[in-house]
Amino acid sequence: MARDTSFDTLTFDLLARMALIQRNMPNVAAAYEHIGLQPTPPYPVFFNYVANYAVDYSQGKPHRIDTITVNTRIIGGSMGSDYQFRQEDAVNQLLTAYINELDYRAALESPLDGSAFRYLAPNFPIRVVNVGRMGGFSYGGSDQQGTLIGIEVSIAVSFLLIMRRIG
Repeated sequence: MARDTSFDTLTFDLLARMALIQRNMPNVAAAYEHIGLQPTPPYPVFFNYVANYAVDYSQGKPHRIDTITVNTRIIGGSMGSDYQFRQEDAVNQLLTAYINELDYRAALESPLDGSAFRYLAPNFPIRVVNVGRMGGFSYGGSDQQGTLIGIEVSIAVSFLLIMRRIG
């Protein structure tokens, strides 16, 4: 029987849950579990990807704490010749709404059935680690540098995992 606490399973399930929460927020056009897609209108959109995975084996304890840092990129729109501040405003509004949503869903509860995400560490399950600066992002070639405006937010999610003895 496969463990459901493997790196692959935890990260896939975490990214899927975060995208589900984001998709169910008002005024969100799309949310993706990965960053490899070319964003297309309508905007704003969320992209999620794993930035870091840290494992803490506490000496002599029957558990470990894994912390996954997920970077969420919020894209508000293009910065072409018709650029207005509305794209930047959309990013700022969505950033505020997203952080509020994470405060409201401290256990990453599903917006569909209210179920909490499994294995979250009880003392510090999720926290906003860093909010980047507003900037340009490119998803094309070198001729398209900074064609989309957005921001990245780093969210750390900690899991308490019981370790079985081998013997």
